[in-house]
Amino acid sequence: MAEPGAVPTPNDPDPTEPATVALLRMLAAAADDAVIVTDMDIRVRVWNAAAERLYGIHAEDALGRVIFDLTDARVVGEGHVPIRLPREIALATGAWHGRVIERPRTGQAVGREVVVETTLSRLAAPDGIPRGVLNIKRDITASYRLEQELAALGTLATATGGARSRAEIAQNAIDVLCQATEARSGVIIRFESAGVSIDAGQGLDDSMCRQVVDLAASDRTVRNAIRTPGAVVVGSVDEIRMNDEARSWLDSVGLRAIAVVGLHRGDELVGALAMGWTDRDAPRPSSAVLLQASAHVERAIENARLVEEITVRADAEQALVRRLERSEARYRTLFEASPDAYLLCDLAGIIIEANGAANELYGASLVGGSVGEFLDVDPDEGARRRSAVDRGEHRRFTGTARRADGSHFPRETEASRVRIDDHERYLIVIRDLTERQRLQTELVQAQKMETVGILVSGVAHELNNPIASIIGLSTIIGRDPGLSRDLRENAALLVGEAQRAGHIVRTFLDFVRSRPPERHPTPLKPLLETVRELQSYSKKSGVDWVINVQAGLPRVAIDRSQIQQVMINLTTNAIQAILADRPTGRLEIDARRGRSDDGRRTVRIMVTDDGPGVAPLDRTKLFVPFFTTKAPGQGTGLGLPVTFDIVRRHNGTLTYEPAPGGRGARFIVELPVEAPPSAPAARWPSPPAPAARPRGRKAVTPRPSTPRRASATRRPRALILDDEESIRIFLRKVLGAAGFETVVAADGETAISAVRSGPIDVALVDHRMPGMTGIEAFEEAIAARPELAGRWLFMSGDVLNPDLQEFAEARGLPLLAKPFDLASVNRAVGEIVDRLGLAD
Repeated sequence: MAEPGAVPTPNDPDPTEPATVALLRMLAAAADDAVIVTDMDIRVRVWNAAAERLYGIHAEDALGRVIFDLTDARVVGEGHVPIRLPREIALATGAWHGRVIERPRTGQAVGREVVVETTLSRLAAPDGIPRGVLNIKRDITASYRLEQELAALGTLATATGGARSRAEIAQNAIDVLCQATEARSGVIIRFESAGVSIDAGQGLDDSMCRQVVDLAASDRTVRNAIRTPGAVVVGSVDEIRMNDEARSWLDSVGLRAIAVVGLHRGDELVGALAMGWTDRDAPRPSSAVLLQASAHVERAIENARLVEEITVRADAEQALVRRLERSEARYRTLFEASPDAYLLCDLAGIIIEANGAANELYGASLVGGSVGEFLDVDPDEGARRRSAVDRGEHRRFTGTARRADGSHFPRETEASRVRIDDHERYLIVIRDLTERQRLQTELVQAQKMETVGILVSGVAHELNNPIASIIGLSTIIGRDPGLSRDLRENAALLVGEAQRAGHIVRTFLDFVRSRPPERHPTPLKPLLETVRELQSYSKKSGVDWVINVQAGLPRVAIDRSQIQQVMINLTTNAIQAILADRPTGRLEIDARRGRSDDGRRTVRIMVTDDGPGVAPLDRTKLFVPFFTTKAPGQGTGLGLPVTFDIVRRHNGTLTYEPAPGGRGARFIVELPVEAPPSAPAARWPSPPAPAARPRGRKAVTPRPSTPRRASATRRPRALILDDEESIRIFLRKVLGAAGFETVVAADGETAISAVRSGPIDVALVDHRMPGMTGIEAFEEAIAARPELAGRWLFMSGDVLNPDLQEFAEARGLPLLAKPFDLASVNRAVGEIVDRLGLAD
């Protein structure tokens, strides 16, 4: 850390700070979320631009200060939890996630309340000692307020009490919704046998209300779209299907986006809730929020209507009772059929009723038991929560719960105090958060892998350039007839090792960039036999192989090399698992026909071993990158994630299950027989495969290409543009030997000058360079000489760069992947020369 008082600014990082903080500072600069790093003294070390925008506090005013001095904060839904406790939890366990309400104490937004979704992560040195905390904060103020408004809207159904009319409740509902969604106008329309009427409106004058009634009566397009319960129409006016009269009127009143959801009584459409915005791109509520709002409005207005009928139609009391009984039965059905777990308890916490979802969640019948037996809550904390519920606060509580078998799971609960049959009760809703937390974990992992992908892409470019130079120059050295046999073999060895290094770099790029498979109909049996031959060492180790392929198995549209990699990864894991347990074992591969859930023809490949299997706690982490059960130094944790990703890109599935009999592991690969249609992608000539080590034989080197001539009066000219000097030297030698006059440039400006000064027959240009990129050089060059568009060859060490592939594909340009060798260059250049007729 820097000396006290020497606080770095975001644009002037502390040269003595740890590399981790320096890297976080760079990543935070481009992040959309607020990224804040504090040291162990709780002082701010990183405060990015998003944090400045969120809190209205400039970085120079935040850096070096104790973070708790910058804002007043409290944890949402956690009572009187000290604000420092989440940080202590993150330091102790590694991470904490929750919602926090904050008010800046300084800056441009003093006192303004913001709600943030906060993730705290421990930052530790390589020795494991904590060095600070990473804070990632996302502004959810708008969505949090919308949740609060919808919660208030939900009370309308129980707040009638005969004191408010249906019109009053409808007007209250539309006012709340327009305020919560920032809609300029809103309306609740009623469809009755007598015609169309308006229950309530916001932002509409009398003339506009009459026009809305006329349009709702005449335009059946939107009404038909919302006729089915659960249907929602939301979008910009020019995207939604409606008649021209309605669209013209909406345009005339300045509404550019609308949302419409039906109000139903049973399956009957009895009305509609509609809102409008003046900005077509304004944030609009999701379909789920609209349906939730409509459900509240439906129930509130329906209850109000029933109350009005009781008041004005005393002679229909019996009929109304029956209707209320049906309503009660409907809500009883909703209680029983709800996917969420519902508990109804007395004030002592004894469970009176539990729906089916609750009994299934806990694995036992809950009626008669105490809530405290199933929820992990400290007694004092439980008392505070009951007190909050008794005061009528709408609260959500998180924690863990216990099933009947003693296992625990993360949960979220909502509790409210209700009155049923003149008795006070607690209604508790319990949601299992296991899946949500799994998805959050996967999202965090995906974000990590995205960062890894960016880093690997840059590293690949930097490694592939020197690797290409080593391959090329070593090849040229090996062709020198004046060298001894030993030196030529050493040069060939250099080529082979450099190619192996290039292959390793490409493997990492394949993982982080997910190269799409090139799929062709392929018989599986020869492929599986090839895998057995490649794993021939396992025979000597005592592992017996059995391959069973169903007769008449159809060919499968696959990328042979990628699926071969899948099978090698799975069988290697199986062999290693067996041999780690005992000296002999059995490995069985079974391939047969199958059917996917949607009825497609598939081929199912099962790889089964009789090793020790996978521990239950590890099964959910099998396909997580960098997770491994092997000893340090014996596994990278990438084998199964790479395998999973390859199968996924083939539109297939990879699953695990214990082997039959309870011993061993079985991995199941299911692949569709037919490949989906796809557009052709830009073609990268394959980089050279790792060469075999020389075994006392004379090294064989490729012969140079036949010299090319652009005409009878001059040699063809080749432009070489690359910021790496060694690449320029290699290409100048190769193309010179092939009969080209070479023009060499180290930057885009020099290359463009060469293009303007004389003819260029072929251009070999690096894509990724400081200053002017290869794409920028291409666009400026063809502006000066359009004929160069068909003579351009891009080179790149980042062989899976999506921007370059898309650019090259759209213009039909060839691509040359680094590292390349002499033969690859001659072949790529020769294809251009032959296609353009530049050869003699």
